[in-house]
Amino acid sequence: MSQSFDTSELPWTDFSDLNGLPENSWTAAAIGGSRYDQLFVIGGVVWNVTTDPLVFTFDTGKKEWSRPDLGGSPPIRRREFQAVTNSESRIFCFGGLEDKATTAKSDTNTTFSNEMTVLDTLQGSWVLKSTLGAPLPRADSTAILLSSGHIVYLGGRQANGQFVAMNEAWIFDTKTFAWTSMKTTGKAPQSRNGHSAALTTDGRIILYGGINFNSTQPNSDVYILNTATSPYEWSQPKIENGVTPRAFHTATMVKNFMVVAFGIEPDTGSSSSVYILDASDKERYVWVTKFNPDRPLTPYPQPSTKRITLIIGFTVGSVCLVVLAGAFAFIYYKCHGRNTRRSSNPINYNSNPEHSIVSNDNIYLNHDPFNTTPPRTPTFEHSEVPKNRTRFPQQQKGPSSPLQNSFNSSHTPHSNNSSTSSSFVVQRNQQPHVTGGALYPVSSDNVDQTERASDQPEKFFINREVQQISVPRQSLFITNP
Repeated sequence: MSQSFDTSELPWTDFSDLNGLPENSWTAAAIGGSRYDQLFVIGGVVWNVTTDPLVFTFDTGKKEWSRPDLGGSPPIRRREFQAVTNSESRIFCFGGLEDKATTAKSDTNTTFSNEMTVLDTLQGSWVLKSTLGAPLPRADSTAILLSSGHIVYLGGRQANGQFVAMNEAWIFDTKTFAWTSMKTTGKAPQSRNGHSAALTTDGRIILYGGINFNSTQPNSDVYILNTATSPYEWSQPKIENGVTPRAFHTATMVKNFMVVAFGIEPDTGSSSSVYILDASDKERYVWVTKFNPDRPLTPYPQPSTKRITLIIGFTVGSVCLVVLAGAFAFIYYKCHGRNTRRSSNPINYNSNPEHSIVSNDNIYLNHDPFNTTPPRTPTFEHSEVPKNRTRFPQQQKGPSSPLQNSFNSSHTPHSNNSSTSSSFVVQRNQQPHVTGGALYPVSSDNVDQTERASDQPEKFFINREVQQISVPRQSLFITNP
C-alpha cells in the first residue's frame, strides 16, 4: 500500500507456500508486538481444534509463521468476532460464538458470547477475561478503536434471532475496562450483520455493506457515523460510482481511502475483488479504481476560534448575570426587608402606651423615635373589612370622643385610586386604641403614666398614599381604605 496501483492490476504477494499456518476460516486478525510488525490470527474454525493452537503469529519482517506460547487463562475458541489493538499493543476480542465447528464436541450447541478477552502481545499473556457490564451476547458486529482509546461496537446478530439496533453504540474503554452505551442521533442504517466499518483521520466511521435484518442478500449501503459529536451522529452521504453489494468482507483505512476486500457477493458468492472508496471529501464520497498514497490526509477537526469565543462570551455573560441578580436581590432586601419585618410585627398599644398603631391596611405608626424602650412582642390581629366600608367602628360602647365625632361627620369614602386627603381633630389628652383591626379613642384614665398635653386641639392629616411612617406618640397618620 506504499505505492500507487489500479484495482484491475493488484500487486499481490503470495505467502501461501509458507509453512506453519493450517487452513482456517472465520478468524480474527490484529497487529501487535513492540514494533507492531506481527500479525496475530486468533480463533476461528480449523481442521483439528484439539491440536491446533488458539493463536498464530506472522512476522512481517522475517516472513514466518509461528505458534506462540502464551501465558494466562485463554478464552474458549470462538468465531465471527472482531479484534482490535490499542496503543499498548494489547489485542481486545469481544463477542462471537462457539459451536461444534470450534470445539471437539460434536453435540455442542451454538452459544453466543459477550466476553471481553485481552491479549497483551508484549508480555505474551492473556490478561483479561470478563463479562462485567458487557452488552448482550452477539456475533458479526464491527469494532472500531478511536484515538481516545475507546472501542465502538456496532450492529451484529444475537442468539434470539434478532439483530442489534444500529442507533445503539456500545463503547469499551481500553484504559479502565468499563462499558458504556450511547444512543446515537441522525438517521441510523437498518440493523445488519456482516458489515464493515473503518475510521477516517478526522473521526468518521464509514459503514459499508452487510446483510440487513429479514434479508438474505448483501447490500451496498454507505453510512457515516460522526464520532466528533456527542452523541455520535449518523448520516447517509452522496455516493458516486456504485459497486456490487457485499457482506462478510474486510475494510481497511489507508490514509483517505477505504480498501474493501473479499467477502460474499449476491451473484458470484465468494469474491476476491477489491473496491476503493475515496473519503477525502466529506460532501462527496467516490468509488475509485486507482489508489494514490500521496494524497494529503484529512486533518482531525479542532475547535474553531469562533466557537471558543462564543463559549467564553457565554461563560462571562452568565457570570455577570449572576452577579447582577445577586446585587439586585441584596438591594431589594435592604430596601424592603426592613419594611417587611416591621409590617409583620405590629405592636399592641394596650401593652405599651408609647406606641400608636393603625392597621387594616398594613399602615403602622412605629416606635416613638424619642423613646429608647424597645417594642414589645406584638399581639395585634389583622381583620378584613370590605373596601366599601370604613374600618373604624361607627358605634362603640363607652363615651363618645372628638375623634369619632370629627371622623363620622367629615369623612366620605373614596375609591382606592383617589389621592384626596381628609383631616380630623385629635385631642392630645386622648390616646387611640386598637382592637380587632378597629380604631377608637380611649379615655385618658385608661392610659397609665401618660404625659398630659395642652387642651388645645391640633390637626393632623389622613394621607391615603402613606405606606409606613415613624412619628412621635402624640401624632397619628391613617390611610383611608
